[in-house]
Amino acid sequence: GKAEQVAFCPGFARGLSFWRGYALVGTSLPRDGAFKGLELEANVKARDGESRCGAYIIDTRQGDILHWIRFDGAVRELFDASFIPGVRAPMCVGLGNPEMRTLITFDGEASGSTAEAVA
Repeated sequence: GKAEQVAFCPGFARGLSFWRGYALVGTSLPRDGAFKGLELEANVKARDGESRCGAYIIDTRQGDILHWIRFDGAVRELFDASFIPGVRAPMCVGLGNPEMRTLITFDGEASGSTAEAVA
């Protein structure tokens, strides 16, 4: 196939996932305040917009942004975005969280030492 622009998201795309005709796109802010010569900088300016760190759900058939969330403050970058079909309330478990021992499974012999070293 070939690349075809469906929608514009005002940020540096850092994650992309597809599910049933929808795309989830994660965007990040530039690290140094500018996209340094990338077309993205000109495209954002042409739309009188500003770069955003956020996530967008896009209807890939129509190109409409159906939902979005913007992250402000300390959050400046997303590193991935993914649909998780069948999951209603996903959560993130930090490395220092005691629940990590019971919620995350490690493969191989190092699993015991890894879980204990993190806790």
